[in-house]
Amino acid sequence: MRDVYVAGIGITTFTRLEYPLSEIAAYASMMALKDAGVTEVDQLYVANMGAPRVNHQTALASAVADTLSLLPAGAAAIENGPASGAAAIKAGFQAVASGLDDVVLVAGVERMREVNNLEATDFIATLTHPLTEYIYGVTL
Repeated sequence: MRDVYVAGIGITTFTRLEYPLSEIAAYASMMALKDAGVTEVDQLYVANMGAPRVNHQTALASAVADTLSLLPAGAAAIENGPASGAAAIKAGFQAVASGLDDVVLVAGVERMREVNNLEATDFIATLTHPLTEYIYGVTL
């Protein structure tokens, strides 16, 4: 396996940003690319657990790649519930360590302000078991 390291980081403020989800992810990604001194990547991994249901945004990774003009880099969305970020980091690590890619960008983004508290609670509850927990109102 090849050595793998984090070359740059970027983060937005944790507040009620008024931008589309893809632009929020792209902004933090631009900061990370600048911090690393990187202009081209082989693969983008975007971690998110709620965009399709909460933000009505599908193909989030492709939208971020397009916003950043990263094409022809590959783009993959990683959804693994609350472990989406860790799963995306693992995918990026494996891609570089295996030699499949030389430079990857891993981003994570989540925004739940488009829904009310009841809808947000219902969405979070879908992360539980559908037969033994969700139907009884259990949430995380």
